[in-house]
Amino acid sequence: MKLFILCILLVFSITVVNGAITWTVPLNNMQFLDAFCQSVSCSDEKGFTGWDFTKDANQVYVKSPCNKPGDQDPQWGMVTCDFPVGTSGSAKITELNINVPITNAGYPLQGTIPTSISSMTDLVNLVINNQQIDGSIPSSISSLINLQTLDLAQNRLNGIIPVSSLKLLTNLITLNLNENSLSGKISNDIVLLTKLTTFDLSGNELSGNIPSDINQLVGLTRIKLGENHFTGEI
Repeated sequence: MKLFILCILLVFSITVVNGAITWTVPLNNMQFLDAFCQSVSCSDEKGFTGWDFTKDANQVYVKSPCNKPGDQDPQWGMVTCDFPVGTSGSAKITELNINVPITNAGYPLQGTIPTSISSMTDLVNLVINNQQIDGSIPSSISSLINLQTLDLAQNRLNGIIPVSSLKLLTNLITLNLNENSLSGKISNDIVLLTKLTTFDLSGNELSGNIPSDINQLVGLTRIKLGENHFTGEI
């Protein structure tokens, strides 16, 4: 029995309030949020209200990012959750909107996106824009198969766009990577994102030809590729 309980604790981050299990999220989700928080030195002052990675004696996180009005703990700032029917159970983190306002004392955020982003498989919207996030876009982002919005605009991201990973995000509707320092070419595989309506790579260091097959993305209503170093004909 003790071994069985230990196994549960290793899989889920469990919040206990007056002896009752409330909303839980997968442990690897908590580990990513913890790693990201450390990377950007998150705090209440920066808008990360409620973010708390306290652990118990068994090294299990005791706080949950997902809470409803009336729960003992508040819903964490910049995190949106989806709750199952009922009063307790496993919640899903469906949105991270990391957008520290320019008027905030903590602006802009500096840090990187941990590769453990791969654990956030329930995300529908991932928005981290208008900050100073640097480093490359993790190829592990390919695991976010439910993602519809990927907005990492106006940061300091560098390296190539990992299209070999992004092409697996077949539910993607909005891809916004403008005003970074991304380089290299746009792979033809971008046309596999058939649901795209917004495609913005403007203001980077991209080069080479714009893929001729890009006209296959018939759902596009907004495309911006300016302020790069493309050659050839459109």
